[in-house]
Amino acid sequence: DEPDPTEAPAPADEPDPTEAPAATEEPGSDEVPISDEETDPAEELAAEGEPDPAEEAAESDEQPHDEPRWEKSLARWEKERADIALTGDLREDILIIARSQLGYSADRTCYEEDITGHKRYYTRYGEWYGTKYSDWCDIFASFCVYYAGCESYPSESSCIRHMLRLKQAGYWREWNSYIPQKGDIVFFALDKESMMPSHVGLVEEVVPGEGDLPGYLVTIEGNVSDPNGPNACVRRVIRSFDRVLGYGTYEKGKTYPETYSVRFPSWRVIDADSIYFVEYPSEEVLRFLGLCGSQYYAYWFPEGPAADAEDPQEQLPLGVHLDPVLKPQRREMNMRFCGEDGGK
Repeated sequence: DEPDPTEAPAPADEPDPTEAPAATEEPGSDEVPISDEETDPAEELAAEGEPDPAEEAAESDEQPHDEPRWEKSLARWEKERADIALTGDLREDILIIARSQLGYSADRTCYEEDITGHKRYYTRYGEWYGTKYSDWCDIFASFCVYYAGCESYPSESSCIRHMLRLKQAGYWREWNSYIPQKGDIVFFALDKESMMPSHVGLVEEVVPGEGDLPGYLVTIEGNVSDPNGPNACVRRVIRSFDRVLGYGTYEKGKTYPETYSVRFPSWRVIDADSIYFVEYPSEEVLRFLGLCGSQYYAYWFPEGPAADAEDPQEQLPLGVHLDPVLKPQRREMNMRFCGEDGGK
């Protein structure tokens, strides 16, 4: 999974120069570590300006280790989880597990290198899944669901395969027919040229739009860029709805067979017999997403509010293309994917 370069944490407040330096918070941690050792502020500033050569050498160690460091290992987590109290509410417990992982990062001292020289680093999530060195955003989400007590839930290392398995099992919900809930697995299409999922996270908070302000999701995600270091890590991210493809939820619903149709030159048309089929949209959800004034809303619900946005097409999620020819069949077809002509 490629980290999303557009996502960045909110800037921290400027410290009061009259106050003593405070302990810094680890990325994603809910507690600020406190040090009992007194230090000279001048020495602290000098240390910040000039990194320790020993630490730099350790960080740049290119010799692969067979075993991860203890603090990064699955064995350590297996000991720690005994102290985590779960509530019995699956959605809340998924987030309890996810929060316990905030700040975790891949172990750069334990890696696998392929013939091209690309390194894949160890994570406890990969070891749990059986692939120590792999992309791990989806494995992280599966890990949290598993340790929250839902051991039979479909787990995967691939976003696309996970989406398909959830559709076949009845746990998939489309972006336009479902209001997300805490604990859901959210699937994103971060590649502007693709409608396939390329990243996942866990929904921690759902914030609907208000007035002219769009809504957004607060998520906990694995394998995202760490603003404080070179490693991919687990941290909170704010995501807009316009890259969401759908959600993995925990209540059974519609299941999909393993077929899809090809119709019209240069277009893949997704119909009701397809695992890629997009559900008939819900008016409630489109209002929740702030699309009630859009061309998309007017297309499916022509008796609703007139489109009043300056450029309603820009409000549509990635890849949605409206065509009057398909409108009579709208209960069977909702979205078509761009082909060779780029959707023009």
